[in-house]
Amino acid sequence: MLHTLLINTVSTEPIESLETDPEIRLTVLTHPEYARHYRPETPMVLVDDVTDLRQVRDAVVELIRTTPIDHVVAPSERGLQPAGYVRSLLGLPGTGYDTANRFSNKYAMKRALAAAGLPVAPFAALGSLVDLPRRATELGWPVVVKPVIGAASRDTHVLADRAAFTELLSSPHAAGLRDCRYPLILERFVDVEAEFHCDGVVSDGTVRFASVSRYVLPPLVRRGRIAGSYTLPADSPDLAPVTELHRAAVAALGLRDGVTHLEVLRTGDGFLIGEISARPGAGGIGEMVRLRHGVDLWQALIDVSVGREPACVPTDSGDVVIACMLPARAGRVEYVTPATELTALPGVVGVRRLVEPGTVVSDEISSGINAGVVFLRAPTEAAVPATIAALERAFTLTVSPAKAA
Repeated sequence: MLHTLLINTVSTEPIESLETDPEIRLTVLTHPEYARHYRPETPMVLVDDVTDLRQVRDAVVELIRTTPIDHVVAPSERGLQPAGYVRSLLGLPGTGYDTANRFSNKYAMKRALAAAGLPVAPFAALGSLVDLPRRATELGWPVVVKPVIGAASRDTHVLADRAAFTELLSSPHAAGLRDCRYPLILERFVDVEAEFHCDGVVSDGTVRFASVSRYVLPPLVRRGRIAGSYTLPADSPDLAPVTELHRAAVAALGLRDGVTHLEVLRTGDGFLIGEISARPGAGGIGEMVRLRHGVDLWQALIDVSVGREPACVPTDSGDVVIACMLPARAGRVEYVTPATELTALPGVVGVRRLVEPGTVVSDEISSGINAGVVFLRAPTEAAVPATIAALERAFTLTVSPAKAA
């Protein structure tokens, strides 16, 4: 059996497959608060922070004193760098640290993409917030500032001008940037006509499968609103250019085996690469792709991570599949439309992880926090807005302020 180390935080999708795979002997490296997602008999190594490479190194060195590791699986964004580090440290097969860094460090990523001649928005490294006005003037306002390593739009801010920067500095929202242990990246903000994502499977350096979808709303503006994405129909004019940018980005960043999630912006001047990660997309994207194309991105991630050939021969359901993230609001949930009522709506084919009355939703709302995900089918792309509007009318969420513990 292959002794496989899963470095994970929030991604629950691949857990059952890993725990039941007859070829895998699983050990999990995670945080104490995520231990409840696993079977009691699953061996576990707990650390305070999987992104702290020193903690990960010490935990892994202690682990291999009794049992060698054959492979590492990293399904969540925060696991990419430590997984690459462990592979490089132990000489294991798979994506090493340099490649993992290019797929998770936005500055290293943009430099490699730009060096390959691929289109990205103008960007600059930012050592301190103090330097932001000067660098923003060089790039041209408005700008976007964020940590070079992060996920779900956390600590990401759009600044229209110097006055907006001054306002940010005096607000509590600046704390995340000021205290961030990573460098920051500054990018010129671009007017976006549409935003897409391309989700692929790469094996032996070749893109074996790619699915292109369009976001209902751009991630930076979707907070508090119903959001998500839908798969593009086969005749969409956006399909080919996004697919080609995905192929070129994979080559430029040097991925040999993995599952990818690329974000692409369509502007008045053409397409720009936003960013790309070497893990499946969150927010129900994996299930949406499976419903449309029959390809299981989470299983493909497991397979390529342990040296197996991924099963990624696509089919096509012929319709448009939508993954809708229901908006969450901070507080204690008092009422939420039951999943049975949502399932009865026209076009709905599944509901996942709906919050329940009594659930406390954190006030640290990000693009990755939602009240649940609903999957729908629409006959055409033109029918998508009406399909989503019907869901929006049917969904109700009421919350009350959460009492301090």
